Amino acid sequence: MNGTITVRASAIRWAGWLLLVCPLLALAQEDARELNRRGALAIRSGNYNEAKDLLARAMKLEPKWAEPHYNAALLLRLVNKREDMKRQLKIAWELEPGNVTYRDEYVKVLKEDLRLAEDKKDAALIKSLRQEILKVNPEELEIGVSILREHFEAKRTEEVRRLGLELLEKNKKELPSYRSAALGEIFLMLGKTEFAANNLVKAREYADKASRYPIDHPERAKELLADVKKAQREGALGHLKLGRAALGKGDLEGAKSEFEAGLALDPDNEELKAALDSMESTKQAKHLFSLAMQQVSAEKWLEARDLLEQVVYLDPANAEAKKHLAKAVAIEEELMKKLGRTERLPRSSPERAKLVEALYHEGRRYREAKNFKDARGAFDKALAIITHDAKLEKYRPDIDAELAQIAVVDTNRELWDKGREQYRSGEYEEALKTLEQLPPDYAIDQLSYLAYCYWKTGNNEKAKELANLQLAKQPENNRAKFILGNLYYESGDSAAAFKILQEIKEADPDYPGIDDILYKAGTFKWGPVVIPLIIIGLLLWIGYIIYNNLPEYNKNAAIKRARNFLNKGMYKECINELNAVKRLPILTPFDGLLISRILAQAFLKTAAYDRAIGECKHLLTANPQDEEAHRWLGFAYLGRRMMTPESLPELLNLYKTESKNLALVQLLGQHYTSQKVLSPEGVQVLERWLELEPNNPDVLKPLGKFYLQKGRTDEVAMKVFQAMLATQKAEPEFYLGVAKLHLKLQQYEECLKLCEQVLSMDVNNELVHNVLRECYLKMGKLPELVEVYRAFLADNPYNVAFQKGLTEAMKVMQRLGQNVGMGGSAPPAETPGAEGGGGAAPADGAVLCPHCQKPNSAADYYCQHCGKSIA
Repeated sequence: MNGTITVRASAIRWAGWLLLVCPLLALAQEDARELNRRGALAIRSGNYNEAKDLLARAMKLEPKWAEPHYNAALLLRLVNKREDMKRQLKIAWELEPGNVTYRDEYVKVLKEDLRLAEDKKDAALIKSLRQEILKVNPEELEIGVSILREHFEAKRTEEVRRLGLELLEKNKKELPSYRSAALGEIFLMLGKTEFAANNLVKAREYADKASRYPIDHPERAKELLADVKKAQREGALGHLKLGRAALGKGDLEGAKSEFEAGLALDPDNEELKAALDSMESTKQAKHLFSLAMQQVSAEKWLEARDLLEQVVYLDPANAEAKKHLAKAVAIEEELMKKLGRTERLPRSSPERAKLVEALYHEGRRYREAKNFKDARGAFDKALAIITHDAKLEKYRPDIDAELAQIAVVDTNRELWDKGREQYRSGEYEEALKTLEQLPPDYAIDQLSYLAYCYWKTGNNEKAKELANLQLAKQPENNRAKFILGNLYYESGDSAAAFKILQEIKEADPDYPGIDDILYKAGTFKWGPVVIPLIIIGLLLWIGYIIYNNLPEYNKNAAIKRARNFLNKGMYKECINELNAVKRLPILTPFDGLLISRILAQAFLKTAAYDRAIGECKHLLTANPQDEEAHRWLGFAYLGRRMMTPESLPELLNLYKTESKNLALVQLLGQHYTSQKVLSPEGVQVLERWLELEPNNPDVLKPLGKFYLQKGRTDEVAMKVFQAMLATQKAEPEFYLGVAKLHLKLQQYEECLKLCEQVLSMDVNNELVHNVLRECYLKMGKLPELVEVYRAFLADNPYNVAFQKGLTEAMKVMQRLGQNVGMGGSAPPAETPGAEGGGGAAPADGAVLCPHCQKPNSAADYYCQHCGKSIA
């Protein structure tokens, strides 16, 4: 008992200290912000001395706050104290580096200093300022490029590499857009540096990237790329000659190393590939089969599959290899199905170990979040991988331990729920047996349940001990107090019983059974003064009856009851209580707002959204800045699925804090997609919808069309196009638009696949032929397209779209000076009069068919009347 009182006294002292100090801290912070605001106003009004004093005081109160320093810099600029202004801007930026305004203002001042230094030709100062500007804003690529060019011209190779890679790393978000000429210059200088160092692979990579950016004189990047390719080809030919010489001497390893070195320089060299293939194929099959059988013997079926596939490819007649391969494929496909993977598993133990570790950590996160179902699934997947790799057995104990914890948690939860259910049904002995199986600290109020069961089963000493332990851990536990109060009363200590039971009555007047035992415990005060007390009690009761009937008291009591009902989840009772209060004639405007605030929450909880909207509007008429009312109004509109000009601002306001609410995002997304023009806010909402539902066609279609209209080719847009094409059947125009984007990115194979899809959907589509012709032209395979047209028209001579495509392709070939071949545009047929025959001469620009003598256009390849070739 004394320990409980001491703990309470200490808690009261700490609470008092916090109540004293926290307002002082908040007041100091509020004073600093008020001083800063007043300082800014003084600057705008021209009171510079007052502004200086106010800002200095704000800095002193909040030395880590950047805004007073920025305002001080503005003041110093107005009074022409440039160095002090620069110093304050630097402090503001250092205190808040992420503030774009501070950064840009500081960089602006540094650039002004840089121009002055350049006018004075102060090399040391120029160098220092450039480095400072790059430190503050790495996106100032013009300055970075100028520094890099100095290193490049001075042939400081290591500095060029270091600074160039550093600039690329700090501006990597700009790399995919291919819009910055400065980035192209960086790649160009890196490429030239690596080319000079004979690092041809890196030089080619940098030169290729430089050619994609809009640099001045882009032919520089193309010339560098051509020089690198030429050097790679020459180096590859040298390795080819050396390899053949080594092969003639019988040095197989030397020949192989030379061939591989040549391929490293020129990966597309067919001669090197053929040389390696011819050397390896003779011995590879037998060696691989030997290795595969070793893996099969060791039950390493994942590694064995790859080896057996190579053996079957090199030696298709090897029946034993085919047999083992079929078994390996079945084993891995079963494992992939269990893991939910579409691609093969890693073939090395370290990579599989990373996969196991990822599944293990995923399972732990699920377990810590109490999601035991998904946690068990992750651990089972990890064990499935371990089964196929003995080197990963070291992870099994940890996974088994996690699974054991999940099993224990499941058991403990079942015991806890079962024990409380037995307690509520009065089966105290059974509840005691069940709850004693739990760990001692499983729940914060576990001891109070045990104490109650011991008390009901007659073990008063144990009940008293556990109740005191519960109060030491949780002083506000009314169940433990109720047990001690009854035990004190049974032992005759009515004073102690009355004191502790009175605490329960004050904390929870409706606690079950408190009135009876409190009445019994209070009899110790009876005695000689019993009659006066009864009289006083009667008088108090009469006064209470009179007071209880006062209208003001009834109103306040009803509102308080309604708030208690709301807090306890009794929403219908809350609404009924307040409806009765609203009929009272003594309500004030404040009472009306208080009732509306409670009713709005209750109506939201009971899905009465229309009534909730009315209450929220009532609140907003009194205080338009009421954030809670705006939030509740947004939820009410969301519940009604109401999208009107009135509800849209509230839903957008709710979206600021509930951006992961799928129902809200769907409602806003459907609104924006119904508009003729998709606004930037709509794009943001649709992108958030896509994050929440990556495969929803309702968001994929409008977002994909928007990206297509904007011509976006970034990774996000391309993923949206792929998902849209994979999940739903799009229109041919959409396939054609995506094909044009692939053509723009020089991804010709993907472009041709989409063109084929368009033709499969609409063989008479004329627009697709422009894309096909441009793609084959850029691939340098335009004659192949002409042959494709001819082959198709041989079977479908009346297809106008293909006829026009053939004609336009042949015109392009003629402009390029290429031979159109025998199957080209039909030459003019000889007129019958040339051979002495009869018949009318064809009109200008027309050609007579030699078979049916009917006129055709000069651009036709087949007769439009008889279908035979005009050529």
